[in-house]
Amino acid sequence: MVFTLTREDASKMIGVSTRTIDRYIQSGKIRTKRDGKVIMLHKEDVTQVKWWGAQTDYEVIAPKPTLVASTGYDPREAQNEILRTLEKIIRDKDALIQELTFKLGKMEAEMTNTVPRLEHKKAMLALEEANSSRLHDLDMLAQTKRDIESKYQREKLISTILMIGVFVLLCACALLVFHFFSIRGVS
Repeated sequence: MVFTLTREDASKMIGVSTRTIDRYIQSGKIRTKRDGKVIMLHKEDVTQVKWWGAQTDYEVIAPKPTLVASTGYDPREAQNEILRTLEKIIRDKDALIQELTFKLGKMEAEMTNTVPRLEHKKAMLALEEANSSRLHDLDMLAQTKRDIESKYQREKLISTILMIGVFVLLCACALLVFHFFSIRGVS
């Protein structure tokens, strides 16, 4: 977020007094951040107040990442990469939900006198549906993580068993070679 404007800068930009800017801040239309004794304002909020809610920002939803096994497949590294990807997705969705919650609060303040209650309920249902979808995604990510961990454990067990088998075969070969040379040495 970009908090770059002072109250005075915002009042000049919009063409209102600093007292009006304070009212916008109190009503939640403009987000603020304190930098020492100076209050900094969010530039996008000030721009939106200037144009009275004209939507200028659009959300671009990134495509879901796909995981492709490479020729040098390392299950542990693949698992770590998947976990990092999943954590990033969760952080991005949490940030989106926080941003949507802020926008919803701002819209509720504006809708109190301008929008019928039915429209308000539709917006609330959409937010609840988005939250439900987020929880469903989290459940799916947790299941994927469990599946990957169990697959990694199986592969680790198989690798251990194969290494023991190779060791036993090497020991048997060594015994045969020793036995062969000891028989040749006797005769």
